[in-house]
Amino acid sequence: MTKLSDILLVTDMDGTLMTAKAGIPKQNIEAIERFTHKGGNFAIATGRAIVSAQYYVDQLPPIGSSIVFNGGGIYDYKTGSISETSFLPIHAAQYIQELYDLFPNTGIEIYIDRDIYVPRLNSVTKQHLSNEFLTYHPLESISPMSPHTFKVMFGSEGEVMPKIMEHAFHMQVEGVYFVQTGPFYMEMLPSGVTKGTAMPKLADLYGIPMENVYAIGDYDNDVEMLQCVGHPVCPADSKPQIKEICEMQFCNCLDGAVAELISYLEDHYEA
Repeated sequence: MTKLSDILLVTDMDGTLMTAKAGIPKQNIEAIERFTHKGGNFAIATGRAIVSAQYYVDQLPPIGSSIVFNGGGIYDYKTGSISETSFLPIHAAQYIQELYDLFPNTGIEIYIDRDIYVPRLNSVTKQHLSNEFLTYHPLESISPMSPHTFKVMFGSEGEVMPKIMEHAFHMQVEGVYFVQTGPFYMEMLPSGVTKGTAMPKLADLYGIPMENVYAIGDYDNDVEMLQCVGHPVCPADSKPQIKEICEMQFCNCLDGAVAELISYLEDHYEA
């Protein structure tokens, strides 16, 4: 019989494991501690940068290799080492500038190595950086662009975001793509880089076959991850298109969806 030690559980963070406003539900933390104590393998797969995930990772039992930057890197939270990195092409700077000029009320966060650079703040980005206790460096000019840029985040009010998304999708920038990661945020990422492309590399680091990977996510940037694993699952309050590709649904995020999944795993696999 397959044991918990043969299973890799990978969870998205925002909207699945926790929310920035409410934090990680206590039952999720307790269940992860129990799951790892019994030998289960646990990792996160997040669009967050290393530093913005760290605050929440510190509340969990020690975890190793995990997906960050929506697949742009695999970071080991035990050793502090990063591998499998992918960066935006240098010419992306002109398109960041175009969005900067066309949407003057949009805040922009640029993630370079382990630091955050901000050419423009707005209410959305101010709240995000404040809520996450993140420090940043003001940036006077978008160009020249660092060759070690993982991603760029564009934050705007909900009614403006669809217009930004529409314009971005029509840009057809070689070497990049855009994805909406929440009601108020769009991200520019390197082409071909998703949580799904990083997942086989992550599973290999844990020595777990993909058919033994359970992945839980709730939003657009989780699609490729969910499609490539053996067992895609989601919280009940996920987007409808996410529910369609999952084999199981658990309770709402803040009701402890990850804890409920772990209880399911404990019932079906030996310690």
